[in-house]
Amino acid sequence: MGPVVFAQPHLLLRGLAEVSYMKNLMDAGRKIKLIVSDLDGTLLGTDKRISVINQRVIKKAKEKNILFTFCTGRIATMIEPYVKTLGIDIPVITTNGAVVWDPVKKEIITHKPMDPEEAMEIAEYCRCRNLEYCALTLEVNYFSHNNYLIKRFLLYNKISRESNMRQMILSVMEEGSFFPEDLNIYKILIYSSNPFKLAEAVSDINSFKKTRCTSSEANQLDVMNTDVDKGTGIEIVMKFLRLKPDEVCAIGDYDNDIPMLKKAGISVAMGNALPEAKELADYITKSNEDNGVAWFISQYILNSN
Repeated sequence: MGPVVFAQPHLLLRGLAEVSYMKNLMDAGRKIKLIVSDLDGTLLGTDKRISVINQRVIKKAKEKNILFTFCTGRIATMIEPYVKTLGIDIPVITTNGAVVWDPVKKEIITHKPMDPEEAMEIAEYCRCRNLEYCALTLEVNYFSHNNYLIKRFLLYNKISRESNMRQMILSVMEEGSFFPEDLNIYKILIYSSNPFKLAEAVSDINSFKKTRCTSSEANQLDVMNTDVDKGTGIEIVMKFLRLKPDEVCAIGDYDNDIPMLKKAGISVAMGNALPEAKELADYITKSNEDNGVAWFISQYILNSN
């Protein structure tokens, strides 16, 4: 079921096509047993919080025995306030699928860290090209010297403090130094405001045998194990919960969300999503600032059940 395209200019035929398309979407919505949502740019507003409207609608979905979880580029520590807010007790997909996490037991269900040698090579690559980077582990996040990214992580820690949740350990490395070699690195974030440097980095990093990159927002690359993406993460959760693809709805907005949108029975792109995500989605909802997650669930899942 692809996004509807109207080639016929006649208004009556267009109206009939719209009705037929919406009926098919409602029929698909009746099958949904699990909703999987991205966080940043999707469920969260620009304030990095879940709106009251989104909270209320997700609660209504759960009251109808529809499960809800996250599929995010963040590490587990970075999502604990949101897990608490929504009372999520099923697996969450973190670090773009590199770690599937049990939020109740606070332990790994499955994980695929980066190759240690290639992770260190990428850190050296960033140092030589003056690219700011951050290496994410489950315990400590390591930041290169004079790093813009740390401002965002400090905001995440502020939200955790307000929720009385544990904060991430942020370690800023001395200039020219690297993170310890004996760690499970699940993702390296690379930041640059120079699009040409990032484009070059994409080409270079994707030539590695065991490492690939995607993007979760502008000016940033997400670097992970080559076998990892949000699509593999959602497959693990479907298997864990014994669900079929047509029982799953996925909602996202950016490049790293595309693999999970392809795996779900219903794929939804946010109004603020990249054109590539909108093109393959079954439906385009409102923006994250307009509570697009809540709007779609209300219209096409709750109204169908």
